Amino acid sequence: MTWSTRRIRTVGAATLFFTVFAAWLGIGNVVSAESPERNRVVDMSSLSCGDLLRMPLPEALIAVGWIGGFYAGVKNDPKVDVPMFANEADQVVALCRQDEAISVMALVERTFHPLQEPSAH
Repeated sequence: MTWSTRRIRTVGAATLFFTVFAAWLGIGNVVSAESPERNRVVDMSSLSCGDLLRMPLPEALIAVGWIGGFYAGVKNDPKVDVPMFANEADQVVALCRQDEAISVMALVERTFHPLQEPSAH
């Protein structure tokens, strides 16, 4: 695969992601305005895979995006590799289907982002 082909695919994936996200923002605002009971706070540390799999798609996208941002913040990394993020999100969903009782954060940490203990200097 040539560099320009990879670039076109990456730009296409990024465009698709941001298009879906922008569309969701419009839909999310309408849903929020019409149904205040859906406005809630989610404790991500206790969100189980089962909870994630039962969420409406817009809420699940927010949860997965928040988790990605959380670990990017831990690493102080302001960039997002959209195709890699999409692949990891697909893997999270597949793994969640295998064990709905596990915490999503524990699953993601164990699978993708093992946190290093601070070194004792």
